[in-house]
Amino acid sequence: MLEEFRVDNFKSLINVTFRPHEWSLLLGANNAGKTTLCQALRFLSATTRDTLDKCAERTTGTRVALTNRYFSKPTIDFCVRASVPYENETLSFDYKLAVMASESGALTQSLEVDTEVLRVTGFGFDDMPLLENTRNGVRLLHETDYVRGINRIVETVAPRDATILNRLYDSGTNSLSRHFKDYLCHFGRGYPKAGNKADGLLEERTNKTRITN
Repeated sequence: MLEEFRVDNFKSLINVTFRPHEWSLLLGANNAGKTTLCQALRFLSATTRDTLDKCAERTTGTRVALTNRYFSKPTIDFCVRASVPYENETLSFDYKLAVMASESGALTQSLEVDTEVLRVTGFGFDDMPLLENTRNGVRLLHETDYVRGINRIVETVAPRDATILNRLYDSGTNSLSRHFKDYLCHFGRGYPKAGNKADGLLEERTNKTRITN
C-alpha cells in the first residue's frame, strides 16, 4: 500500500505530499495540479522500465519545462513510503530519487540520476539501505548474504540516464529490491496518461483514487 508520495519541483508541483487512503478523491479547479500529480506518479513508476528521458516523454508528452520555471532548483525530487506484502510479512520501503534536469537545447531538458536510495524494514532488515546510487558510484547490498549474517556490499558504476532499479535483474541476491521494483512498476499504470482527461478512477492494488474537476 502506498502510504506517502512526495514530489518537489515537478512542473507546477512544489513540495507536494500525497497520502492516499484506501479510497481517495482529488478535487480541484482546472490547472490545480491534479493531472500533474498523476503524471508524477506515473513518471516515477516508469523509471523502473525506461530511461528518464523516455519516462518524461511517455508520461507528460514532452521534455519541455519539467522543472518549475519559478523555482531555482536543478533537481526533481521524489520520495515514496510503501508497505508491501512479501511472503508472510509486510515490508516497509522508503525510496528516494533525485533527478537532475539540464537544458539540452530548444527548451528541452535532459534528465539523469543525481541520487537514488532504497531502504527497507522487515524480514530481518532494520531501515537497511538496499541500494545507494550517487555520482560517486553504486552500492548494492548482497541481500542473501545479509540474511546469513554476512554484510557484503557490491560496488559498481552505472550510466546516469536510468535508475539502478531499472537495471536490477538479479532476483536471487537482490530479491527485496526486485520485489519493490515490481511493486513500483505496477502501481503507476492506472494513472492518466498525457493528454487524457483528468476524470476517472486511478487504481493501485490497495489504493484507489478518483480525480475530478
